[in-house]
Amino acid sequence: FRRVLFRSPIINNNVGDLLRITAIYEKLAELNNAYEATPVLAKDWKSNQDGTVWTITLREGVKFHDGSTLDADDVIYSLKRAADPATGSQGASILAPLHEAKFKAVDERTVQITLPAPEVELPLLLTTKFTAIVPKESDTASIKKHPIGTGPFMVQGKFVAGQQENKLVAFADYHEKDKPRRSE
Repeated sequence: FRRVLFRSPIINNNVGDLLRITAIYEKLAELNNAYEATPVLAKDWKSNQDGTVWTITLREGVKFHDGSTLDADDVIYSLKRAADPATGSQGASILAPLHEAKFKAVDERTVQITLPAPEVELPLLLTTKFTAIVPKESDTASIKKHPIGTGPFMVQGKFVAGQQENKLVAFADYHEKDKPRRSE
């Protein structure tokens, strides 16, 4: 990867950033080849009949690069951050239905989202490039200095913007053990 200026899932201005973000971070869901939302960090999701209350169950045993375990609070923090225009999130308009939502951690692996209006396409919204999950302790400054995600690669050492020597290495505790990977 060449010159790196910024590294945040909610602000990614170029293809290089997007490539690094998808190597370091993951989302609750991704689109499959049929353009359907499929679970990644989510195990599954369901809604009430009118699409105003969504319950998302997280996969078990997913770790962040710092060794902490992914939990409902991380998801709530990340989605609120991505939907909030005050954070500078480029995805705030796309994620507008989440801006006024009420979030609840039912337990460590279950998130409940109550929306002000029906949103039957919520799983599709969760696939946007801005909804990568970060640890709840993260802020823009800490993400710029040392990005921590759940993805198959992690930053080796300290991240320094603009330096070509920044190196991504395979994350040994990556939860998708059956996927082919490179060591760096």
